[in-house]
Amino acid sequence: MTAISIDEPLMRGAKGAGESIPNFENLLAELDREINEECDQQAVAKGIPVAELEAPESADELLASIERLESMTVSKLRSEYEQLGFVAPDDMMSRAELMPLVKDALIWERLKLSALQQVCRKHSIKVEQTQPRSEMMLLLAEPTWINIGIPVRRFEGLSVARNVLNKFRALDKSNSADLMALCLKHRLPTERRPKWTLLHNSRKLPYGRP
Repeated sequence: MTAISIDEPLMRGAKGAGESIPNFENLLAELDREINEECDQQAVAKGIPVAELEAPESADELLASIERLESMTVSKLRSEYEQLGFVAPDDMMSRAELMPLVKDALIWERLKLSALQQVCRKHSIKVEQTQPRSEMMLLLAEPTWINIGIPVRRFEGLSVARNVLNKFRALDKSNSADLMALCLKHRLPTERRPKWTLLHNSRKLPYGRP
């Protein structure tokens, strides 16, 4: 009785079918391709324009960032938005209102320059072909700062604007007597003013100036 190796039936079957045994590296490459395709599909389902990313292979990283946002509280979302250079227009915004704003900002900073230019034009912002990414992101963020009374581009960087924002928030927590004293100190109108008017006048102080 002739001994048959354990691999012989497999080889006979493969040869009989006119096929070769798949290469291990090829199997890994095929598996990687399938995983990448699945990640891309998940990214597209989350609204990520994979083809317009500066580095399409980073789509899975961006997807993970967006999924991380979905578990954040409103305060953490607001903080994340500010780290991206934007500011929430209203401290009373709901999570559902804030989430898409943060998501857009995350996507914008990873877009190709040409795609980011299109985003700017969509928001009626004129940009040059040679405009750096950082300037375009600041132009997109500027309306969110202007909306709360902070002319961000007049300051020497976002760090100064954030300091002004913190001072505004401190004013928001002040009582009418403190606001009245502040207005008197800087010779701003105070007579018969409700708190919101005193607050408005207090925000006129030259915060952020050197």
